[in-house]
Formats: sequence, C-alpha cells, structure tokens
Amino acid sequence: MAAEILKSVHHNESHHVIACYFTNWAQYRPGLGLYSVANIDPYLCTDIVYAFAYIDTASLTLTTVEWNDADLYAQVMALKSVNPELKVHLAVGGYSMGTWPFESITASMSNMETFAGNAASFLRTHGFDGLDLDWEFPGASFRSQFSQLCEALFQHFSVEAQASGKPRLLLTAAVSGYKTEIEASYEPQIIQ
Repeated sequence: MAAEILKSVHHNESHHVIACYFTNWAQYRPGLGLYSVANIDPYLCTDIVYAFAYIDTASLTLTTVEWNDADLYAQVMALKSVNPELKVHLAVGGYSMGTWPFESITASMSNMETFAGNAASFLRTHGFDGLDLDWEFPGASFRSQFSQLCEALFQHFSVEAQASGKPRLLLTAAVSGYKTEIEASYEPQIIQ
C-alpha cells in the first residue's frame, strides 16, 4: 500500500494526514503481490482512500467498478471499529476511467449539483468519510470546471452536514505533481 503524507488544516490546527490508497484490483495480483483488506493495518495511516469508483454519466451517480466493491467497502469500514479515528475516502476516476465522465458532469452547474447530491448519498450509504477526485487531468480546457466541481461538492457536503447533523464529508483530490500540469489544469489557491 503506497502512503503519501499530506498536510491538512482542521479546525485551525495543523496536523499531518497519512493517506494510504487501497486499490480494488489488488485482489487480483498473483502470489506475494496479492493484497486484501485483511492486510491493511488500521493504524498505519490516518486515512484510507479506496480506489476506485466510476461515474455513471446517464444518472450522474457514483458506481462501483469491481463485482465485489460493496463487500470490500464493508470490510474497509469494519477497520473503523478497530481504529475509530480512521477516515475512509472513496476515490472516483483514475486513469482507466478517463476524462469523459468528469467532462460530462461539469457540462453544467445543474449536472454538478445533481452529482454532488448523488455522491453524498452514495458516500453516506456506504459509510465513507469523504470523496477523493482523481480526474487525470482536466487540462486548460476544463480548468475552471474542476474548480467549480470542487466548489459544488464542498457546498453540498456542507449543507448536507448541517441538515443531517453528521460531520461534513471530506473532499480531497489526487493531482499531478508536475508544475506545468498543475498550472495548466488547476486554479490553486489557499482556502482558509
């Protein structure tokens, strides 16, 4: 399991987040490469990012990828009973999904708002703490749409949290580490 150290601001206190990706295709690796939820140390990372879900562009909803994703979701969520501080995010996208589904949901503000509501419902149904956007990569043509999608998700997650009384769903993104790709694809800014 690859680990990445991220810096996050939470209630105006800086703390380190160690996010580890669990890929749903690790179950198919041969021999010693085979990796299952049973192999996850729930104390190794502060956050687990379950990769991947896809987007159904017809219904603007998240959808599973593997035949047993729902069962794997439940197994990962069970790790939270071992470590109650553990946060679990669902990554949507990735290289194999491509860019078209993101382009489709960002075609209009209405699509983004519908997707945000559907995503929140899917995440709550399966017990996730947040959503990780893995749009590889928006590029200059969809730079502002990526920002608008993040804003729509964040706003909906905030409203949903107030209405439900539950903690706000977290929103993260897997982005390129290359300066030229960052400048072309994103509108980086500091949010306080």
